[in-house]
Amino acid sequence: MKLPGTAWLQFEVLPDEGGSRIEQTAFFDPRGLPGYLYWYAFLPFHRFIFPGLVRAVRRSAEEEASQRSQL
Repeated sequence: MKLPGTAWLQFEVLPDEGGSRIEQTAFFDPRGLPGYLYWYAFLPFHRFIFPGLVRAVRRSAEEEASQRSQL
């Protein structure tokens, strides 16, 4: 993706009472004013996109675990 800055996502799987949980952190290092404008212009959309991404990762992991347990 071409962005006015550098962006990356960090995923951590942490132990929890019922097993584990995924923690996601988004980082963005803006490049100048265009970087800041980009980040704040898209901030409302990020609030919808990032949680959906975590749900998709979880769904995929659960499906894979289910398939492996059937072997």
